[in-house]
Amino acid sequence: MSMELVSVLETGDPVFVSMVKSYLDDAGIPYIVQGENLRGLVGASLFSPSNPILAPVVVKVRTRDAGRALEIIEDLNKRYKKEPEGEYA
Repeated sequence: MSMELVSVLETGDPVFVSMVKSYLDDAGIPYIVQGENLRGLVGASLFSPSNPILAPVVVKVRTRDAGRALEIIEDLNKRYKKEPEGEYA
């Protein structure tokens, strides 16, 4: 049985990615993160600023969970930032 995944967030902000992962975990929404480990390989760390040369980190969830995940991410984004950096699917 295949699971269709959709992107719900693309960002270069590693702190925001960590927060999103925590909130998705709390909501019981399974996810995968692409590009997170690549940032570590090239020397980007949790405390380094976003590097436009690096590809963004992409968070994907099952299609059926996308609506709830987007609500969580949008709410978190409103509380965390005044100007959104990430792109929502």
